[in-house]
Amino acid sequence: MVSLSLGFWLSPAGAESALWTNPAAGDWADAANWDTPFFPDNGSGGVNYDVTLNNGASVTLDQNITIQKFDLFGAAGISGGKSGGLEVQP
Repeated sequence: MVSLSLGFWLSPAGAESALWTNPAAGDWADAANWDTPFFPDNGSGGVNYDVTLNNGASVTLDQNITIQKFDLFGAAGISGGKSGGLEVQP
């Protein structure tokens, strides 16, 4: 089960944008699926992230992830196993 905890939709100064670049399905924790050097998780590489998933993205989340902002467009979606969770903290 994937849990989703949403905070305020503010984009704090200093956050880096992370865009899902895989046109199909893939794992959140695979950095090759993103336009950043690391997969987005606050603290990875000392960076906080504003994440965007565009139409058609299908993301598997198998670990707990924390980000600062989350934009989900169109038919994009997240699925995961027992341990996956996404927390949005402004």
